[in-house]
Amino acid sequence: VPRVFVCALDTTERDIREISSPSPSNAARSRWMVGMSLEAFPDMSGDLLATERALLDATLALSERLDVAETCDALLGVVERLFDARSTWILLHDPSTDELVTAAYRGPGADAFGNVRIPCDRGIVGLAFRRREPVFVPDAHQDDRWFDAQRVHRSELMSVITLPLVVKSQAIGVIGLQSSRFNADVPPSGHDIARLQAIAAIAGAEIRNSRLHEAIEAD
Repeated sequence: VPRVFVCALDTTERDIREISSPSPSNAARSRWMVGMSLEAFPDMSGDLLATERALLDATLALSERLDVAETCDALLGVVERLFDARSTWILLHDPSTDELVTAAYRGPGADAFGNVRIPCDRGIVGLAFRRREPVFVPDAHQDDRWFDAQRVHRSELMSVITLPLVVKSQAIGVIGLQSSRFNADVPPSGHDIARLQAIAAIAGAEIRNSRLHEAIEAD
């Protein structure tokens, strides 16, 4: 069991077992998520912790609708609120073609990732997906590693973070965001990345479950 589960202050041994199960409850996931915040931010104020708890409870409730589109929309919403993200987007892996395909996007410049299919070995999104690691681009207009550099350079995007959605060591997609909090002079901190990864872990599991549910319904 990862150390963070054991040390999370609001997480009980029962929660640890449940969060590792195929269908953990919202309550267990929420307590685990709050514990992640406490672990990453030991000096977090009571007011801020209460705000995060309420926000995460609401997000988990939204993402329980077992619909991939609604789950992705809920993920964009929580990232926008927690990180003051101006633009957000999600691409999900299509195993049949080994491409990253647009699932949702919104905000100025996010249309650079709208309605695209990107081979998993191309661009910044492919890099984050393959390495299972976040990639921060301080100036999107000066980076030529994009899947379509001219398309991104024409957009309103500035500093961009791309993070893989990983479930049990398997990458299922990526989420990207632009926030005024981050730029070349103020890159995302380790705490910022830890919080994003925690949110992405829960969202990734929800998306996987939604896909399974939709596949069962289709049969």
